[in-house]
This record gives sequence, C-alpha cells and structure tokens, in this order.
Amino acid sequence: MRELIKRLALFEAFSLALLSINIWFLAYANGGTLRLAINTYDEMWLEYALWLILTPILVLGAHYILEDS
Repeated sequence: MRELIKRLALFEAFSLALLSINIWFLAYANGGTLRLAINTYDEMWLEYALWLILTPILVLGAHYILEDS
C-alpha cells in the first residue's frame, strides 16, 4: 500500500506541475491574463471532492518518499 501511495503522489505532483506550466503558458500567450472558471460545466463540486481525496494522498506520499530516501 505504501508503494501505491508513493506512486500516486509522484504521478499527482507531476500532473500538477504540468497543469501549472500550461496555465502559465496560456496566460503568457493571452497577454499576461487568464480567466479560469471552475463552474462552466458544473464541475466545481467534483473538483472539490477530488481535491479532498487527492491532497492527503499527495502529502502522505511525499512524506513516504522523503522518509525512504
């Protein structure tokens, strides 16, 4: 289970990095501003639930990774 959490945390951290760099480049390409709406397709509560589940996995996985290194 520990290895699974470590892998999920690493995948999640990589995905968040890709998301952040894409948002940055979109803002850059749009003249430095970007409007991000989280309720266009009523996905706000689904994203909220995912954050509630994935944030502890990210933190615990990072702890496991640092503890084992």
